[in-house]
Amino acid sequence: LDIPGRTFPVASYYLEDLLEATGHIIEEGSRCALRTDRMKSETAQLWVTGRGGEKHKKVVSLEDEIHHEIISEEFCDYSMTTRRSMDRVDEKVLNYELIEDVLTFLL
Repeated sequence: LDIPGRTFPVASYYLEDLLEATGHIIEEGSRCALRTDRMKSETAQLWVTGRGGEKHKKVVSLEDEIHHEIISEEFCDYSMTTRRSMDRVDEKVLNYELIEDVLTFLL
C-alpha cells in the first residue's frame, strides 16, 4: 500500500517505559496505587490449644508478613523502582503527576 504524503515516525511507549524514563515512582498507599485492605492491623489474635485441651489466646505480629514485598519478575529489564511501581500501580486511576512528568521529559 503506497499513500503519497508525509509520514512521521511513531514510537510506542508503555507505562513501564514512561516510569523508567521519567523516574516517576508510584508510592505504596498513593492515590494511584492498588489498595491492599486485606491486612488492616499489624497483629492478629489466635486461639492456641495446648496439651490436655487447654486453650489460650495468643497475639501474633504480622509486621514481617506485611513489609516483605514480593517483586514480580515480569519487568526484569527495568530498574527496581520501576518494577515496584508497576507492581503497585492501579491502571484504572488517571495519574496526573505522571502526565506532568512525561510532558516535562518530552519538552
